[in-house]
Amino acid sequence: MIPENFVQFYLLLVSVTLLPLSFGILFDLENGIFKFLKPLIFYGKTLEEKNILSYFSVPKSSFCIFYIVGEILSLTLLILLYFTPNILVPIIKWLYFFGYSKEIQSYETTLLIFICLSIHIGRRFHKVCLNGIHKFVCCPHFFYEILIYITLYGIGKSQNLLYFLLFVLINQMIAAKTNQIWYRKKFSDNSEIVNRKALIPFIY
Repeated sequence: MIPENFVQFYLLLVSVTLLPLSFGILFDLENGIFKFLKPLIFYGKTLEEKNILSYFSVPKSSFCIFYIVGEILSLTLLILLYFTPNILVPIIKWLYFFGYSKEIQSYETTLLIFICLSIHIGRRFHKVCLNGIHKFVCCPHFFYEILIYITLYGIGKSQNLLYFLLFVLINQMIAAKTNQIWYRKKFSDNSEIVNRKALIPFIY
């Protein structure tokens, strides 16, 4: 399981870094020795207190800045590519090292997204789904994502997919547990919600 390329090394490094967080969340984060990890795991409305680590986090309300910067950089790159192709083509080819998307979003898809958004704008309440697998876990979509990566690894038997699976498993364990803690605090009077597992039915 030695990394063969940069992507594998990066995923292994991030997974090893996140592993203590995934174990730390299983213990007492309020009073125990892992209390200093709380600002790294919880964010936004789930973070109640601040310490030195919380100054390195970005509030969710500021995430639109990342999208704006991304759009500006993409537009700048497109303009530069059009006017100076001899300089940028080698740089663009180098980006294939990190992968690229073959899927291009169509105008029809964008229109459909805006129609769906217009239907839901104005709804400000949160209703908990308790149908199907939601009866057993707080975050079934995280569970299904893990199953997708297990399937991909089972089909491909690639070492790259093994590293992606490891990263997704650890990341989804942390995210599901924080969601479970939030649900238990927000809906503490509902026993169906409080008794659900975080990620894997009947286990975790």
